[in-house]
Amino acid sequence: MRLQVGLISPGSGWEGLLQQQGIPFVVQDAALAHLSPVWIIHQDSLISQDALESFCAAGGSVLIEAAAWRCIMEKPVSTRMCTWALPQQNGLFGDLPPLDIYDTIAVPKDKTLKTLDANLSLFEQLIGPGCMTIIPWNVETLLSRYDVRRKKVWFPRAELPSERLCAVSKGLLRIVVSRLLERLFHRQNLPFVHRWFFPRDARSVFCFRLDTDFCSAADAKAMLALLQKHRLRATWFIDVADEARVKNLYATMDDQEIGLHCHGHVVFDDVERNRQNIRRGLAAMNRAGIKPQGFAAPFGEWNPALDEVLREAGFRYSGEFAVGYDDLPFFPLSGGTPSDVLQLPIHPISLGRLRRSHFSTSEMVHYFTAVVAHNAALQLPQIFYHHPHHGHLEVFDALFNDISRRNLLHMTLSQWAQWWRQRLAAKLPVEYHKNILEFSTSHPDVWMHLTTPKGSTTVPAGTYDITALSLASSQKNTRPKDLARTRKWHWRDALYDYESRKGKRYHEDLFS
Repeated sequence: MRLQVGLISPGSGWEGLLQQQGIPFVVQDAALAHLSPVWIIHQDSLISQDALESFCAAGGSVLIEAAAWRCIMEKPVSTRMCTWALPQQNGLFGDLPPLDIYDTIAVPKDKTLKTLDANLSLFEQLIGPGCMTIIPWNVETLLSRYDVRRKKVWFPRAELPSERLCAVSKGLLRIVVSRLLERLFHRQNLPFVHRWFFPRDARSVFCFRLDTDFCSAADAKAMLALLQKHRLRATWFIDVADEARVKNLYATMDDQEIGLHCHGHVVFDDVERNRQNIRRGLAAMNRAGIKPQGFAAPFGEWNPALDEVLREAGFRYSGEFAVGYDDLPFFPLSGGTPSDVLQLPIHPISLGRLRRSHFSTSEMVHYFTAVVAHNAALQLPQIFYHHPHHGHLEVFDALFNDISRRNLLHMTLSQWAQWWRQRLAAKLPVEYHKNILEFSTSHPDVWMHLTTPKGSTTVPAGTYDITALSLASSQKNTRPKDLARTRKWHWRDALYDYESRKGKRYHEDLFS
């Protein structure tokens, strides 16, 4: 048996999510769908009710969008607006923070369905030995979003840090979908496999990003000295307004990666002004002998007009939390089509946001080390960013020591992007028969992560009796009881949004 998911009819959003998670899949029609033990059916899938019921009656498992379930099964659904939902504490997703949607969801109206998570509106329909897991979202729509909302991040104190982030928490959506697919494979007594997220058996990677807007030469040199003390290579996204500093300082950082942040510290909604801004920035870098591979937009903003210019300019990757954060790399959808500029999500709360929320130095250290532990449990990369002019280098001295103790693989962002493209390109057919799993790979650093109800492991290409593998139990985060307060409005939200709008208008006027 080929361990793979059958995606019934093409869908850019679903294909991107499966590639991101590394789940083997094939886009197919119902006639060939018996080749896959698990199907995904979305709103645009072409399949009949008879074919769907026959597959489940033969023991197959299906993940289906509620809108598709309504049309195919001829069942009623109700629709309502969902801003965010906190998964049930004692359920499959009880370790996760609020899932932000800010969109209309479809909820089945059928009392015979089994409820998997009432808060997330997840249901299950049994058909013979098979089943359908019904999800309320239009995944394609959600993954296409790049509008922003101010969101607060939990910490054990009254005043919480916040940032303007992608309205949809795409990283959490990916985790929820992956766990549901894992459950459907396990339900058939099959292992669930996906390409591991990091080279070989590395538990994670650590990348450190620096945005140099408002940064003095003294600020940059102090930051560089700390990095060199810890033997770390960071990725610096530079403000090129001061060309002398670009040439005399940033161009001399031979052991660091240098990318473009901006010429004018602003992102526009139109192609032409974005093109002018980025061309000016690249010209200044080229005059200093710097050829950047990466870009990080001012204010973390992203839109299709910016993406068009980034593609024109030949950037290999960028990182904007308006389109994604706390997630694995992905190619954002631009006009329904995946961009070829790889998006490298980061943890979006910088030290500057902690300082604005009146954190003490010890609280800052505690915050970042807590994020490291939280991300480790969710198998996320550890990617943080800082503005050197905000100082507090003692905080990062402590963070770097914590990262060193964890023995994480250190990379620059360009190295992380290169690795991710290699992972995507690797061929990994997976065969399974009577507890014997076999797979090969076209890239030796791309390993496979395997889970059963008993635990998980990460293995290189080879042939394995899964009953003889040493499996580790999963470690999940303990969720705070007061997480809902991160989504309650506070007067400071309005203040910080005002400050953000004011700063953007200032830089737009400067550019004009």
